[in-house]
Amino acid sequence: MQKNGTSGRKKLAENKTWQIRYRGPLGRALEKFCRNRLAEMDFEHLLAPYRERNGHLCGNEVMLWGLVVNCAIQFLPYLDDVEELSAKLRRSVEEMMALQDEDGCISAFPRHLQLQGVDLPGRRYVLNALLRAAAMPGADEKIKECCCRMTDQIISLVDSGKRSIIYCGVQGGLDASAILDSVVGVYKLTGEKRFLDFACSIVESGCSQQHDIFRAFQSGMAPCMLGNGNAVGLTDCFRGVAELCKADPGSAARFKEMCQLYMERINAEELFITGAGGGGNSAGTLWFRGAYHQTEENCAGLTMGSNQVTTACLEFFDAMTALTDPLQPFALAERSFYNAFLGAWNGENLCWDHLEPVPLTTTRRQASGEATCLFDLLRGGEALARFPRMAMVPIENGAVLNFYEEMEAQIPRKARIRITGGYPGSTKAHISIKSRTPFTISMRIPDYCTGVYYLDSLLSWQKNSYLTITRPWEPDEVLTLEFDSKVRAHFPPDGSPYQAFTRGGVVLAADNRMSLVDDPMTLLWRNKLAFVDYASAGKPAGCGVKFNLWFKKMLPKYVFNYFDYD
Repeated sequence: MQKNGTSGRKKLAENKTWQIRYRGPLGRALEKFCRNRLAEMDFEHLLAPYRERNGHLCGNEVMLWGLVVNCAIQFLPYLDDVEELSAKLRRSVEEMMALQDEDGCISAFPRHLQLQGVDLPGRRYVLNALLRAAAMPGADEKIKECCCRMTDQIISLVDSGKRSIIYCGVQGGLDASAILDSVVGVYKLTGEKRFLDFACSIVESGCSQQHDIFRAFQSGMAPCMLGNGNAVGLTDCFRGVAELCKADPGSAARFKEMCQLYMERINAEELFITGAGGGGNSAGTLWFRGAYHQTEENCAGLTMGSNQVTTACLEFFDAMTALTDPLQPFALAERSFYNAFLGAWNGENLCWDHLEPVPLTTTRRQASGEATCLFDLLRGGEALARFPRMAMVPIENGAVLNFYEEMEAQIPRKARIRITGGYPGSTKAHISIKSRTPFTISMRIPDYCTGVYYLDSLLSWQKNSYLTITRPWEPDEVLTLEFDSKVRAHFPPDGSPYQAFTRGGVVLAADNRMSLVDDPMTLLWRNKLAFVDYASAGKPAGCGVKFNLWFKKMLPKYVFNYFDYD
């Protein structure tokens, strides 16, 4: 009936006909973002830089079309009434392909300025969107041809000795080299060796003018010392290598362990307890040993945290789930999403604050997000579109559950899955499955799980593993996961005299109001002070309420004895 395992990886099934609806914090953010942002997007306006070839005057606007289309296509399986949005997407894709030159070029830049500024980053987002469109049901075969011609034209510019890719872009080669993931996508779509060769040549370039970031990292250099230290560009490049390892066994033999080590190093050295990261400049986008700076009262005068960094990390963790034991990347993704990512979500303005509202060791107010630019907003949308696919992964004749947010899934002619219980802010998740034929359910058991039950019977289970069950399921049969209700104390890696608290996968913050305006995921009390989940602290933005994350070591080590539970 059941089997414990550590991989949870099986042959992936097609997710084209699955109907999945999330009902918790993820579901609410999905619904709001799609209804109030994506549905109102003017696709004609987003195409304008490519029609007019004035991208050198538009800045990050050249990346918006690709971001919007890529996000929107990924949202389709999780929304109702998608016919209108789907039709708009198909029409816009056709219009973009119509702008392709005879030599295959799709660019927002005039010929004499191509490869400068954000030209290649813009092409990367366009290519990613076209690849996503090529995977849609009933997609026109011309999209595949368009991707090939577009990539061939890029190869003719940067892989023939005319201009090295590391001398393109605005991040010393990192942002231009990040097109690696798109090139790998074209290779997986076509199987054509020339695209694999181009992907390998990007890796061999080292991706930076300063030095070969991969050789430097393998020699022991810290992430913050690689290239120019840009956390987004570096993580995007390592994600491209991870995608290359998934597609090419030869690359996996060379770089698989390096990608695993990069994930472990940024977790240990750079990410805050919330899963956010970045700092060191006004945009908060550099690696700077942030894990060791997060308890400094003034952060050494640095900006702390960027939602762009959080998004890049979530995408990298997703790539790593197929490359290594998926338990660690899924755990890191869960922490970053439910804390850092939703902590930056500004529900009133329907955007993500570019700068993560990290309270550090002092009380802080939630940022308002009024200055958030459209690029930052849509970059956050990429992570929001990706996380549902990580929560439930289709496999052949079954599904892998990695997170347990309330949801309903209908798998045609196979099964119906329903999760209730209020995760991640609750202590239980109830999973009901209906299937007349044998159906496999594989569940990630996090380290804060205290029991797995089938009806009222305790099953054999193991923390930090997958529990897999294959059988027919009746409607009244329920699997229940119980999670530790106790609060855990955590201490910073620099040894400073502070501690922070978590309950399950949720980081807690002290909110200094007696009554909460919003409905938090988690609410605990200590000495009449409200401890809420970090994502809910200080909200709604602009209300003037302060909150705190790191505390002087004044509370007892076993702090759960001093909390009251909701």
